[in-house]
Amino acid sequence: MDAAPEKAAPEKAAPGKSRGRASVLRFGVGFLILCGLLMVAFYGWFSHTAAFTRYLELNAHLAGAALEMTGTEVTVDGILVHGPGFSVEVRRGCDALQPLLLLASGILAFPVSFSRRVAGILVGAVVLQVLNVVRVASLLLVGVHAPDAFQEAHVEVWQVGFLVATLVLWLVWLQWATRPARG
Repeated sequence: MDAAPEKAAPEKAAPGKSRGRASVLRFGVGFLILCGLLMVAFYGWFSHTAAFTRYLELNAHLAGAALEMTGTEVTVDGILVHGPGFSVEVRRGCDALQPLLLLASGILAFPVSFSRRVAGILVGAVVLQVLNVVRVASLLLVGVHAPDAFQEAHVEVWQVGFLVATLVLWLVWLQWATRPARG
C-alpha cells in the first residue's frame, strides 16, 4: 500500500510576528509623516525668518571662534567667515537643522517615554551643532589650503558624513532608549 503524502496545514503567522510588522509599519509611517511636517515647517516658514538668519550668523561666529582657537586668522561678517584668501558663507543647508529634523522624526516616531525622546533630541541637537561648527571651520581650512578639494569636501564628504552621523546618533539613542530603566 502506498502512503499518501500528508497535506501540510497552511502556516499562520505567529502573533508576535504580525505585531512586530505592524510596529515597524507604524514607525515607518510615523517617521515619514513627522519628517514631512517638520520639513514643510522648516522650508515653508522657519527658514524665511529673522530667527533663522540669526541662527546662521551664530553658526558663522562659532566656526570663526573655533578657527581662531586653531590660530587661523578670520573675520566674521554676518553669515560670512573670511579666512586668509578664502571665505565661506553659512546658508540654508549649511546648518545642522535638516539632520536634526531627520533625527527628531526618528526619535519622535519611536514608541518610548516622552523623557527619553526629549533627552535624545536635546543631546542630538548639541552633537549635530558641534559637528556643524567643525564642518564649517574645516571647509574654510580646506578652501584656504586645498581650494580644488573644497567642492568635494563640501558636497561628498560632509553631506554624507552628516547623514551617517544622524543615523549613528539615532542608533545610539535607540540602544539607550530601549534599555530597561534602572530602578
